Amino acid sequence: MIFLQSGEHIIFKARKHWFVFAFQILAILVLSLAPILILIAANVYLPPNFFDSVYQYISSEELSNFLLFLYVAWLILMWVALFVSWTNYYLDLLIITNQRLIDIEQFVLFRRDEVSIPLRSIQDTKVQVFGLFATLLGFGNLQVQTAGAVRETIIRHLGEPQRVKRLIDEVYQKSLNHL
Repeated sequence: MIFLQSGEHIIFKARKHWFVFAFQILAILVLSLAPILILIAANVYLPPNFFDSVYQYISSEELSNFLLFLYVAWLILMWVALFVSWTNYYLDLLIITNQRLIDIEQFVLFRRDEVSIPLRSIQDTKVQVFGLFATLLGFGNLQVQTAGAVRETIIRHLGEPQRVKRLIDEVYQKSLNHL
């Protein structure tokens, strides 16, 4: 939960680009189908009597039920991974107010990092766009250098980082004019 200071109001909110989340969904989908693909490949490439030694201890039906149980457990694990991925995407947030930048980065379900940067201490903002997909889809990293900071604050995979940079610059100039 974000607590605003007196006289502070939210100007803009930004999240990571949707492509980052879509790529994570695709990876989870591939991992969800991997056991089926492995079984198909095993059925095609292993000799027909490969499992005969296993069938002397358990029946074919029992083995099928056990493999089905393992696959359902795997699907539940992938569902949880999808939920964690969505939660991380949704809770990663950049908030621009008339007084500061607030960068909230959710790492896992119970670990988050919140950075608050007063506008007056911003010295430089820089946008980095890496790769073909990032260029075509319009996402990249936004680096904010502050006065007295040892390192930069980096907001990764931000959608429309040039637009956000311009907005930060405009809000920064307005805050200087009000001093």
